Amino acid sequence: MGRLALVGRWAGVYRMAVRPDVRRRGHATASLRALPVHAANHGARRTWLQVIADNRAARALYELVGFARSSGYHYPALITR
Repeated sequence: MGRLALVGRWAGVYRMAVRPDVRRRGHATASLRALPVHAANHGARRTWLQVIADNRAARALYELVGFARSSGYHYPALITR
């Protein structure tokens, strides 16, 4: 499963998920290849997604289909006692 948000000429991919019992069968790859095509058919010219930096499996998949790291960010946390 993947969600697509169309924002002008940009498309954002969100909530990529595959059920554990059917992983490693190409479902995520197929979705990641289809979503930008669908977005392009609706006027988007670029696609972005976000991934947790230490999620190596997801990053490898995204690189496999052509995504490349362009920036990063972090969420600071306030720890109170």
